[in-house]
Amino acid sequence: MKNFVKGFLVATLIFAVTLTGFAASKLQTIEVELNPATIYVEWDEKEIEHFIHKGTTYVPLRSISEMLDTEVEWDGEEKTIRIYKINPREYSIWSFSGYTEPIIDAEIEVVDSYVSNFFKDLQSRLIFLLDYIDMINIVDNSIEKDTFIELQIMRDEIENRLYMESLTSYFRTPIYYTLEVLDNIELALIRSYSGDSPESIQKNLEKARKHVSYMLSLGF
Repeated sequence: MKNFVKGFLVATLIFAVTLTGFAASKLQTIEVELNPATIYVEWDEKEIEHFIHKGTTYVPLRSISEMLDTEVEWDGEEKTIRIYKINPREYSIWSFSGYTEPIIDAEIEVVDSYVSNFFKDLQSRLIFLLDYIDMINIVDNSIEKDTFIELQIMRDEIENRLYMESLTSYFRTPIYYTLEVLDNIELALIRSYSGDSPESIQKNLEKARKHVSYMLSLGF
């Protein structure tokens, strides 16, 4: 289970690398060994040259990033490499159209207050669940089966509450962030139950805390 989770999560990694002292760096000649290992990305075999240097495998950054469907940008002036994913549902359906003030029909305006209260309720439930998880301290203590089931049921009740509501694409951003919170909570539970590292569990919980604060946004 632990290896499965690690393999699954590699597709969601996001990096931001800054090259400091780039201008002052010197070229070095190193000896490397071509790595005969086969690389799989989400269970698909990929042909990509990679090598080993001092026990570490090195893979071309752009090649592996594009295989993971991430964007790669190089800023020559700042000497910065940015690798990121574009998730359209983080933004309103008008964000990429150039409109600054989207046209909202009367029906949406009428239900807006109700839906806003609905997401506030979900947000409160998720914050309560996160606080409860922190109290149990699943980061430093691997949870047992009964606790895992208990927490999954609590998480599942919130997810079911979301699916029971009829929502339009206008609310896709709060839906997106709600699901991000739920997914990161579930991954943290799976990691704790499987005995993964505290750092990886903490990372999922921090993401959940971050995303829960965006749940009332209609897009950026």
